[in-house]
Amino acid sequence: MHLAVEPSYRVAQTVHTGLGWDVVDAQFEQIMSAGYSVSMFTGYTADGVRQIWTKRREDRDDAVIDLAALGAVAGAEPIHPVPGSETAGVTEQGGVPGPWHERLPHFRSSFTPSAGEEIQAEYMVAATDAVPAIQALREIGEAIAPVLFVSEIRRIAADDAWLAPSSGQDSVAFHFTFRRQTEDVAVALPLIENALAPFAPRPHWGEGHRGDAGAAAPGLPAARGVRGTRAGPRPAGPVPQPVPGPRARLTRAAQWTGAPRTAGCGAGRPCHWPVRRRSSRNRARVTSKLAIPNHGT
Repeated sequence: MHLAVEPSYRVAQTVHTGLGWDVVDAQFEQIMSAGYSVSMFTGYTADGVRQIWTKRREDRDDAVIDLAALGAVAGAEPIHPVPGSETAGVTEQGGVPGPWHERLPHFRSSFTPSAGEEIQAEYMVAATDAVPAIQALREIGEAIAPVLFVSEIRRIAADDAWLAPSSGQDSVAFHFTFRRQTEDVAVALPLIENALAPFAPRPHWGEGHRGDAGAAAPGLPAARGVRGTRAGPRPAGPVPQPVPGPRARLTRAAQWTGAPRTAGCGAGRPCHWPVRRRSSRNRARVTSKLAIPNHGT
């Protein structure tokens, strides 16, 4: 294993609200490039982009875009991406520089992240398809609004990680934070996946998606290799197992629990996906799986 170590750096974070869809359509790339990390929060409804979070490194001279000139308003007070949530839980805003680990996360580690009780899903498409993909999601915005807390749009650089959804292409990710309403989410996900289908979306494997969503990622470089590995003969003899170290116990809280796994959605089988919740024992986020009925498309 090789680790790429980078010296510590400082980041300043600003939040703006209210950006129209016409501006997003015309200047999406410029907006998303104006910082080390930029996130848009929206519901894909007529109110446009509700929030733009821009995180800039002090040691880099990234491009600057005047969001106020485009119609956005700089936040005068801390803002939470989930409407109605406690703003004490967000990391410091207002352009005040601080250590990277206190600015790059949206939420403080000592508080409940996001909404707390929720179902999450995420899909990635090629960065060149970002604007038409946003336009497609706007077509279903009103239909998914009742079950959606908020959706985050962000850029992700290409990598060569095996089976990573961003493998081999610069991507734009569409992350959805849903209310913990399993029946309604089961209806919403097919709408989202159908809207994104023309753009070959790649699902986040650790979050909610229909069992057949992986079929929508024909360009995933390692997909063919995985199928070949699964179909190949099993090696003879026992498979060596590493001896658990002293940190092994820390991983057990994150194991899948709940309903047994199925072969995926379809033919009346339920979908399974993670639900993020808080552990009362150690305040760490753990995951469990909910079985969600398949409504088909």
